Amino acid sequence: EVPLDPEGGVAFPGSAEVWMVAKGQASIAGAAGRLKKLSKAVVPDDEDKILLRMAHTRHKNVSELDSFLAVARIDSHRPEKLDEASPSVPI
Repeated sequence: EVPLDPEGGVAFPGSAEVWMVAKGQASIAGAAGRLKKLSKAVVPDDEDKILLRMAHTRHKNVSELDSFLAVARIDSHRPEKLDEASPSVPI
């Protein structure tokens, strides 16, 4: 179910940066540094790391990966795709 872009990479709703610093990461202060390190064009290794972290991080018995897939399904039906701030709102 992981959405793919035309080049075969993961199509992260909003951006990969949003999902890299999602709720499960250590702190908001560290998030700014991680955002600077992560480029807009995410390499497959980074995509894998993001997806694996989400699969192993749970909040209230729901994995972040499940939340990601739910947001991706919603985004696929939107005429205007989500911006970077939209996916960070808890679902």
